[in-house]
Amino acid sequence: MLEKSVPYDNVLASYPLLLQGRTICLDSCDYVSNKFNNRNPRSLIAIDSNGNVAFVTIDGRAEGKAMGMTLYEECKTALWLGFTDALNLDGGGSTTVWSRTLGIVNYPSDNKKFDHEGERKVSNILYIKRLFPRFSY
Repeated sequence: MLEKSVPYDNVLASYPLLLQGRTICLDSCDYVSNKFNNRNPRSLIAIDSNGNVAFVTIDGRAEGKAMGMTLYEECKTALWLGFTDALNLDGGGSTTVWSRTLGIVNYPSDNKKFDHEGERKVSNILYIKRLFPRFSY
């Protein structure tokens, strides 16, 4: 049955699940070489065993500077970084990390140059806002 409404204000759909409990979750089709599985810029969200959440960006499409990763390489890197669970987010030219203080911090690939100017116009973002604890005086 197709769910027409969900009881959540925001939903993020992404693919594929990379790690669950330190186990690689790729199925056999995710190992086959094709445009999606070739080395590409990647973005992922991951959690370590302490519950810490990390967002990782992998630059690519810049020969000799940033090659990107396959899905399997992304899994192995997430394990090497100590994550227990990881989800691949949108990648390719959409892979961009922006900071309020630094601006674009990675090297987006849409302008085919290894600079901070190759940002793709996209209709959705994942926005992280730091919340400070309330203090009582």
